[in-house]
Amino acid sequence: MTIPGLGQISEEEMRLAMEFRQKMAERMAAISVEGTALGGKVKVSYDGQGQPTRVEIADDALKQGEAAIASAVVEAAKKAQADSIVKMKQTMQSMQQEIAQTLQAQERAAGKM
Repeated sequence: MTIPGLGQISEEEMRLAMEFRQKMAERMAAISVEGTALGGKVKVSYDGQGQPTRVEIADDALKQGEAAIASAVVEAAKKAQADSIVKMKQTMQSMQQEIAQTLQAQERAAGKM
């Protein structure tokens, strides 16, 4: 079959690409990171897509005032987002290695036949 921009690929290669796409989506969905500020009293969580999913502010943090809370939320969000990006990159690198190993194994198996 011909894929625009990729040229000729076999059905097996297409199946493998779809399988790895599904695995990547599952792994990214499983990622959850948390950034904290104000000594852990403010927490912001991000998912594997780099999107914020939750903000928690402890009751005793509210005593710090609106400006301190706003600053802490931004600080915690930046930390969580940075961690999310690192985890996404690690996941993608791991998947690239898996793809390369799978293709190498298939090539060796095909060479033995």
